[in-house]
Amino acid sequence: MKWYLVRSKSGQEERVLFNLTRQDITTYCPKVKYQGLANKPATIKPLFPSYVFIQIDIATQSTASIGSTYGVIGLVKFGYQLAEVSDALIEQLKQHEKLIAEPVQSLKKGDALIIDQPSFNQLEAVFHEPNGQQRSYLLIEILGKQKRISVSNSDLRRR
Repeated sequence: MKWYLVRSKSGQEERVLFNLTRQDITTYCPKVKYQGLANKPATIKPLFPSYVFIQIDIATQSTASIGSTYGVIGLVKFGYQLAEVSDALIEQLKQHEKLIAEPVQSLKKGDALIIDQPSFNQLEAVFHEPNGQQRSYLLIEILGKQKRISVSNSDLRRR
């Protein structure tokens, strides 16, 4: 069985996942955390809006039912050839998704992190302690000295 790409109607990825899963088709839609502006909370959205990965054996499964599934525009093709996606790429996407889904509450004092925020430019830091529900205290090294800073949990990822 190989992975292929399905184009969905805008904002209907979850509907497509549900409907294709009901047809016993393995589906995958990688998600990423987007930080809202100012004090708005982070939201989880599809990494590739309007696209869903499916795993089928086209030798034994018909693709006709996929194209007529509610919310689906069609299978992605290059000419008459379905767009195949490598297993390695799907695995990399799943690994990345696990990293962003890991709750900050599971962090322990001394855990190595990266601050994933443009102003910090992927700065390495060490977890010190929680600072409420949405933020954490980190230790960073500046000019040979450790400095304690407070950073939003949505901007943290494990190193």
